[in-house]
Amino acid sequence: MSRTRRQILTAGAALVGTALVGSTASAQEGDWLPDHVVAAGDDVESLEPYQPKLVTTPADRAALLGFYGCWMDSAEYDERVYLFWARYTHQDSSIDAIPFLGDIFARDSHLGDHEPYALFADRQTGEVKRILYSGYHHYGVSKSKDEIELVADATAAETHPVLDVVSPHHHYQLVHEDRGVLPSTFTGLESFLEAHPRWRDRDVWRNADLESVTDPWHAEERGYWWKDGTRDARMAWLRVALDWRDSDHDELIRA
Repeated sequence: MSRTRRQILTAGAALVGTALVGSTASAQEGDWLPDHVVAAGDDVESLEPYQPKLVTTPADRAALLGFYGCWMDSAEYDERVYLFWARYTHQDSSIDAIPFLGDIFARDSHLGDHEPYALFADRQTGEVKRILYSGYHHYGVSKSKDEIELVADATAAETHPVLDVVSPHHHYQLVHEDRGVLPSTFTGLESFLEAHPRWRDRDVWRNADLESVTDPWHAEERGYWWKDGTRDARMAWLRVALDWRDSDHDELIRA
């Protein structure tokens, strides 16, 4: 993604092209944006301050192919959300190697892995309000500003939560101290606005609820990113119902 400013305005919003540097995105590129979103962009200058700091193992950092982001302004919620999807080469499993269990609970290792994170901010002031992230197998965790220890890095303002990337599934756990590194320092920030249509066309989201993928407000309300009725959704629900998770984990929206 280039460092030129890019905006998408959905139908009904004013196109302020004269205020932009570089070209505006095509209408086709933004046809998947939620109806309540009146503006969206992917410029690095806007995304950098709101990316999380990640605590990762060397293996997980090597497997991270990219960190894809965009921001969206909602008229309905009067908020700006900074949405990021981390893309990994693969996901390993902690149970596949155990006799019988791997087959009973479905093979959980696979090529390609995408993990969501979103930060909600005040549209006018930019103040952080809360964050949303996958806390286990695409089941969400929501934390208010009062529950987060925000740290400064990309800018002088304290706008970065710190998240531990939990192996082997790459979901997140909130960290309450200044550790980790910004994704922009080791993999760069790329455009989710450009990546999403490609991933959609390649059927990356075949087991995901598409509205939740692109609308963090909707994902927060549902509490998970799975498409209802899919095998993966049922197996993820079973793991959560059995509390088959890390010994120390964040409370899920739906458990």
